[in-house]
Amino acid sequence: GEVACRVASVAWPALSILCKDALLASSNGLDTDVEGPIGCVSCAAQSCIPFLLVNGTSISGAEELLREVSRALVLFCGSNDLKVRGLSFLPLYAVNRALVTQFHRIPVDQKVFIQDILLQCMLSLAKKCNYPADYFDELKAESDEELEVCRNDVRDLFRGLAGGDDELSESGGSIPPPSFQILSGLTRSLKDELLRSQQSDTAPPETLVHAYTALAKPFGRLAKDCFITNDPAFLECLYHSLEVL
Repeated sequence: GEVACRVASVAWPALSILCKDALLASSNGLDTDVEGPIGCVSCAAQSCIPFLLVNGTSISGAEELLREVSRALVLFCGSNDLKVRGLSFLPLYAVNRALVTQFHRIPVDQKVFIQDILLQCMLSLAKKCNYPADYFDELKAESDEELEVCRNDVRDLFRGLAGGDDELSESGGSIPPPSFQILSGLTRSLKDELLRSQQSDTAPPETLVHAYTALAKPFGRLAKDCFITNDPAFLECLYHSLEVL
């Protein structure tokens, strides 16, 4: 972690420019070399962000590096290129694991920042995995396997980061505090967007419904926690989840 951060700190000024150029080329429909600058930034995010969250004070310029690499990850998740978005999943899982397992060692301002980054990434990924407008016009055509895999990956990500990961759950299967914060943030964001569609008498975006239904396991775990603790914040989150139905 530390070695990767020191290398990234030196290389970042040049690497970030190359990465932005590659993302621009990708957005213009050009073939993307995911093993080039974009792949390097993905590796940096996976190695550096977890380390910097916990040990950032040991490296000069750590906070700036954390924010720059994290924002690059947000750009990946908003890319129209499926291959670019695919490079965000492993870093997101790594960041979430660090957030959950090292929660009490991470400064409060860093917690708030990285949770917001995770929410931005997850919502962007959800909105980008839509079917093409004419996807169902020819029912005999073969399905787009890459797209289907991506959609399943997004559901797995939502489920895992929002408290459905059995390995990261607390004793008794309870939702860890950072996972609850993510679940609560997702619930509010998705609820607001889905209810806006309802109020305008239009069908809700399929991508958001697809993402929302992935939260069934975290909501089930949260309901059990409510039964035990009667926590007002848990109850409020569950109430918001039911408003959409």
